[in-house]
Amino acid sequence: MTARPRSRGLLLWLFATLAILAAVATVLHADPTSEVAVRRAVRLTARTSLGLFALTFAARALAGLWPCAATEFLRRHRRHLGLAFATSHLIHAALFIRLGTLSPELGREVFAPQMLIAGGSGYLFIALLAATSNDAAQRWLGAERWRRLHTVGAYWLWVVFVLSGAKRLSGGPIYAVMLAVLVGALALRVLERSRAARATATPRSGR
Repeated sequence: MTARPRSRGLLLWLFATLAILAAVATVLHADPTSEVAVRRAVRLTARTSLGLFALTFAARALAGLWPCAATEFLRRHRRHLGLAFATSHLIHAALFIRLGTLSPELGREVFAPQMLIAGGSGYLFIALLAATSNDAAQRWLGAERWRRLHTVGAYWLWVVFVLSGAKRLSGGPIYAVMLAVLVGALALRVLERSRAARATATPRSGR
């Protein structure tokens, strides 16, 4: 990656991070100790994380299916989109922990073993993917192991997001929209790979 695309990617990450922090600050401005305000900030960062994850997850497929300047930009900067997702979800975790410190009842809810296990596995993959989202890590791991790590990690996080959204479907239509975004992102990947496989097989069938 040349210096210019890398600098653009860093600006993308910085812009996303500052936008999320500004939105959180706005939500918490009136009363940062209010359970209602902290819950709103938790939900806000859950949604920014999902949006950034979906863009990262589908960036390559979008560029393959509909090549244009916008989708090519997403494809070239999907590492920085992934880092923006990791940052968003780190802020989400900090807010979630803050929520758990507001009262003993909330602490039991937030720090329940099942919450820690489910969330911990997701954050472990987020940390691994963020730490290896660079050329040096790819060279050190080798292309095949790096690909396997990022493929397994991406699909694991997809499953975590889907399960999290599915159990909250009764909370309103926003969760149905979130699930639709995730399913759509997966469908794009499947469609793009299917089209690429057919394109590869076509010359062989003509022999």
